[in-house]
Amino acid sequence: MSKETEDKSAKPTDHERQATKRELLLAFIEYGSRPTAFVLIAVLILAGFLAVKQPLFELLGRTNELKLGEWIHLKAETAGVSTELQKLASLTKQQIQLFLIVGTKRPGYQITYNGPESKEENYKALESAGLLENIEIERNPDTGKRDLSWKVTAQGERLHALLMEQVISAIEKSK
Repeated sequence: MSKETEDKSAKPTDHERQATKRELLLAFIEYGSRPTAFVLIAVLILAGFLAVKQPLFELLGRTNELKLGEWIHLKAETAGVSTELQKLASLTKQQIQLFLIVGTKRPGYQITYNGPESKEENYKALESAGLLENIEIERNPDTGKRDLSWKVTAQGERLHALLMEQVISAIEKSK
């Protein structure tokens, strides 16, 4: 072999270098672009998560603070009975219990209730809250007992249905 041939094989020409660069570029595009894209997407997702991490954790932390009362208040606003719910909340425990007992509409049925909550002032409080109407209290001359009759208002019916739905749902979820 001549010295000239050895020098040629040892040193690539500009054309050979360009061809090698093109081959490397094509190989990178063919085999390296997908993993590079995955890494770039992962970095962007991680950066996005880090940007919203604090507000996201604050929001998740607040879900524990959301109480049943707040949930019922939101539902009452949607049903258009938030004023009635506020009025009910201002009543005594006995008056609220009385509403939960007598506040459902029972078409075709006349019920009587003689529990400890069944006092004239409690019915009147429910009437002034706009939950009951047409309250009539009569004394039976033969027995001396009083007979009560009332009608649940449309708002009272909607509020009672909402409250009972929430109570029943909570009970069913506790299974």
